[in-house]
Amino acid sequence: MTSERRPPESIPDSPGVYLFKGKKGRILYVGKATSLKKRVASYFAKGPESAKTEALLGAYSEIETIVTNTELEALLLENALIKKHRPRYNVCLRDDKTYPYIKITTGEAWPRALITRRVEDDGHSYFGPFWGGLARRIMRMLTRHFQIRTCTIEIDGRLPRPCLYYDLHACLGPCVAGLTTREAYAEAVADVVLFLQGRNRELLHRLETRMQAASNEENYEMAAAYRDAIRTVRDVSERQVVQSVRGPGPAGVLLRKVSSHRPGGLLRRVSAAVL
Repeated sequence: MTSERRPPESIPDSPGVYLFKGKKGRILYVGKATSLKKRVASYFAKGPESAKTEALLGAYSEIETIVTNTELEALLLENALIKKHRPRYNVCLRDDKTYPYIKITTGEAWPRALITRRVEDDGHSYFGPFWGGLARRIMRMLTRHFQIRTCTIEIDGRLPRPCLYYDLHACLGPCVAGLTTREAYAEAVADVVLFLQGRNRELLHRLETRMQAASNEENYEMAAAYRDAIRTVRDVSERQVVQSVRGPGPAGVLLRKVSSHRPGGLLRRVSAAVL
């Protein structure tokens, strides 16, 4: 079946997302690629194919490609599109309960961040689901820039010294008395929640205010940490794809080009798009 089909022409050699579409434009499969041209062509290469790929190639009517600026943008966009459309051939991603969420234990006195595959009615906050390794990348960002804890120890301030995460500036160290305060830690948790909710404009205002205060107090190390966090949030704000693609919510990725390709190599349409 695959040998009778030719890959579409004019697929860009750029990072992005590709969508196999069936009749009436229904999305059958969503994938990401560092090179859209090479990835889409691989579906039409001669050789043994999985049953799922054979079925997909027999069912699609057109392929739509969405060019992004970076591979990370493609990953974020793939995540959002799968979450929104739940394509038939993304079979391993159809059950949200088996894919990771980021959990912030906001029901605890000293909340922590963790990855979980179960969402429970336990008074804590959940964000996701995430695919393609995105949850772990976000977790690394949270510890690096907001420094809330990921450990499971009881926090009573009685430990004689903090763990390595404190030395790496990946935790504020609430386990040792005097390293942080409840107020400062609560602010860090609030920052994390704003970040995960996509409320980056509000978060930037909070961080900029604190950076200026730290600078005025000549606490230049803290001011530099806030500066780095601001840069990261601004960078994410420029690229972020939110949960609802083309739906309610903040604006997302700037898409450079959206193209649809018919079987046989015909380009159906090309249009600029901004979410």
